[in-house]
Amino acid sequence: MDHLMEIFEAPLFFGLPEEGPLSHIKALTNYLQPLSSDFGQWRSLTFGIIDQDDHGDVTEHTRKTLDSMQAVIEEALSQLTATEPSTSQRTSLRTILENSARIARLVRRQRAHFVFELPKVSAERKAVFDGKVMEDVNGEDEEELKGTKVQCATFPAVYKLGDERGENMHLRNVIFKARVLCT
Repeated sequence: MDHLMEIFEAPLFFGLPEEGPLSHIKALTNYLQPLSSDFGQWRSLTFGIIDQDDHGDVTEHTRKTLDSMQAVIEEALSQLTATEPSTSQRTSLRTILENSARIARLVRRQRAHFVFELPKVSAERKAVFDGKVMEDVNGEDEEELKGTKVQCATFPAVYKLGDERGENMHLRNVIFKARVLCT
């Protein structure tokens, strides 16, 4: 899931090339105030134009990045299952990656700022169930799960910072709760 989260955690616009004419946008973004309403409007307009008027740079960089992600995920799955992925599995994974990239771009074109947060779960550190931002995949009662350790996360929480105009950045609304499996 961490590899998939890279798509949503891209600080700007997933698929934005590191080199070429669009590479300067990263420096400009660092210069601007990232959580202001003016920045939200600038980001929305800029990435909207880039998305609609791509001269192949973003498309090509996105393809290469998704190819690399797919190879890493397929290798990890092959090691876990001791089998090679079938053609249909590869196609399904590619569809998931491409749809994730489309969603991430759509979110970055909004004036509000969206955050995707996957509860971190490892052998050393277990997240604790929080019904305000999590729901159990088995549909267990939130009150009964309070304080229970999370075993794995299957879907990230999605937060919206600010309102639809990109103002009032102190507001933090849960759009989707993280989907988790508890003990």
